[in-house]
Amino acid sequence: MKYILIVGALVLIVFVVWKVAAPVVDPDVAAEHGLHWHAHLTIEVDGKNVPIQADIGLGAEEKPIHTHDTDGVIHMEFPGEVHQKDLELRQFFKEWGRDITSFGPNMHMQVNGATSTEYGRYVMHDGDEIVLQYN
Repeated sequence: MKYILIVGALVLIVFVVWKVAAPVVDPDVAAEHGLHWHAHLTIEVDGKNVPIQADIGLGAEEKPIHTHDTDGVIHMEFPGEVHQKDLELRQFFKEWGRDITSFGPNMHMQVNGATSTEYGRYVMHDGDEIVLQYN
């Protein structure tokens, strides 16, 4: 009887520790403790490169998604918990004060060389090469 109680207690302890220590996996969370990523955006209208402005999202308050230069690098610097929607390309255009469709009606998107139809819903990742072409 004593052996059964000990085994039962150990099983209970292991179960409780497992439940407490097991990470909660939320598919909407991209990072729990912040991130510092960079993606590169190229915009072409009728085959001509459109420069991305420097200092988008910078000013009195630095926004987590911003640019420093006109090189097309989008900086994503978030503290704390980061959700997938925070990293959507539309968030960059929101900071810029532009709509993703404002460059023309016929848009084609490539991410890392592959065609994408996610457009503003695309969740950016570190090292992404994003190309938006408008005709």
